Amino acid sequence: MEKNIKELAENRKLEFKETLPSGNKIERTAVAFSNDAGGVIYIGIKNEPREITGIPEEDLIKLEEQISNIIYENCHPTILPDILVQKVEDKYILIIKIPRGSLPPYYCHVNSAKSDKDAIILCEHLSS
Repeated sequence: MEKNIKELAENRKLEFKETLPSGNKIERTAVAFSNDAGGVIYIGIKNEPREITGIPEEDLIKLEEQISNIIYENCHPTILPDILVQKVEDKYILIIKIPRGSLPPYYCHVNSAKSDKDAIILCEHLSS
């Protein structure tokens, strides 16, 4: 990594998550990044205050597959993230690199709790 993770600020191309976000937040972020300039999501890093919390080693493969499946199944056109494992301060984190999309607009399907129909969400940019 070029800069210390703790020195980086969240912005339109960078987000920090302590754990895998609930709901449809990960796919919404993937869509927002694909519709813009691409971006990176770090999982296992608390944003405020910035702290490397890590992911248990035994959960890494399951979490990586879960993230990949969520994005693949819910984002259209298909978004193929590059998911890397890195050890920082003796703790494991996941780095999810979302490329800038070549077929915008990207959108995600989410099941609305208020109806049996799927809702389509087009995310141009999300802030955390």
